[in-house]
Amino acid sequence: MTPTLVRQHSSHARATPHVDLRARARDWSEIQERMLVPLHEAVYERLDVGG
Repeated sequence: MTPTLVRQHSSHARATPHVDLRARARDWSEIQERMLVPLHEAVYERLDVGG
């Protein structure tokens, strides 16, 4: 392989802070759930079912 086809990972690549992907996913889902409450309530009302 020629050097242009090989990706070299620089030593400073790990200098970025560690991100907890589980926490970010949980935060995203909590925000989305709260934003969609009005939609769910409207669907329940439209279908005449309890929520």
